[in-house]
Amino acid sequence: MRIVDRGEAMKRVNFSDEVKEMVSTAPAQQQAKSKSDTPDSTTPPKARLSEKKKKDDPTPTSRMREPSEDSESDEKILYSEPVAKQRKSSSADAASVEVDQLASRLLDAAAKKSADKLKDELEWMERRGLRFDRPPLSSNEKIKKFKTTIVVDLLQESGEKISKTIAGLVSSLLILGCDPNSVDKSGNTPLMLACKAGHKDLMMFMINQCPAIKLHAVNSDGRNAAMVASEAGQKHLLLALDRAGISLHPKNPAITFYTLVQHVKDEADYGDRVDIVMNLLKQGDYLNLVDESGKTLLMHATLQSDIPMINALLRFGMGPMVHIRDADGKDVFTHAKGLENKYSANLILHLIDNNLNRDY
Repeated sequence: MRIVDRGEAMKRVNFSDEVKEMVSTAPAQQQAKSKSDTPDSTTPPKARLSEKKKKDDPTPTSRMREPSEDSESDEKILYSEPVAKQRKSSSADAASVEVDQLASRLLDAAAKKSADKLKDELEWMERRGLRFDRPPLSSNEKIKKFKTTIVVDLLQESGEKISKTIAGLVSSLLILGCDPNSVDKSGNTPLMLACKAGHKDLMMFMINQCPAIKLHAVNSDGRNAAMVASEAGQKHLLLALDRAGISLHPKNPAITFYTLVQHVKDEADYGDRVDIVMNLLKQGDYLNLVDESGKTLLMHATLQSDIPMINALLRFGMGPMVHIRDADGKDVFTHAKGLENKYSANLILHLIDNNLNRDY
């Protein structure tokens, strides 16, 4: 049996007490540590997760994006905007390609004079609610060219006899937004061409169903639709045209005023004649509208050697048509050359020539 001296025993006692103290304090320390690590029951789980990430992640909080309560919503915020832009761009590109393909098909059908193919394309447009005068078709350059030429081209090719098929195509084209005021090389509108061919149904359709149509337009000869119909021998159309306000003998208020004011050259109205005539011209298509003798306002001013009026007429809008011939077959050049005052004649011819070379 080993004998332990008193000093060693005391050390053992002291050690045991130290151990006891450590053992006794350990649970308290562990309990305190556990308490500090234990989540507060009042703190929401998401917030506790956020706090834990902040402690564990050394990345500065200014560069971090706080998670939202809904992780799916958070994902949409991160990724939906670029995806939406990409999808929108792809959709716009696809629409542009589809419009361009449609334009090519329409031009091809027109070039081949295929009425059936053109009809199919128009029906395809109607099913999709597309129009020539609205986006996305209205901004396409090929479509712009097509809608301003196709109607007059179809009517010109038909000549004096417009078939039921062509009349139907023209009606559909106008309903879908083609230009009812487009003109051929002679300045004839679709309405004039329908009148020239004597197609009353198509004529009435344009008058009643095309609100943008210019009923009183005149062609390069200064003739309106009623005059064109009369000269083509289509007298049966004149009553309907007159009821629509298109007279065979339309009154040109500008010419009426100008011819009357010549008799009162000593009155104020004569001095103001240019301004008054310009205001009258703004009220309708009177610049090139001929009177019963076939004369235009420019012809009347030329016969009067009225240089101020001639200057004003030449500068009005796109300028007057100078190659119109009256009932005697004379144009404005012929009238100018026939003036007794050769100085005035040469000056008028010079003014007209300069106007032809004017940049509009």
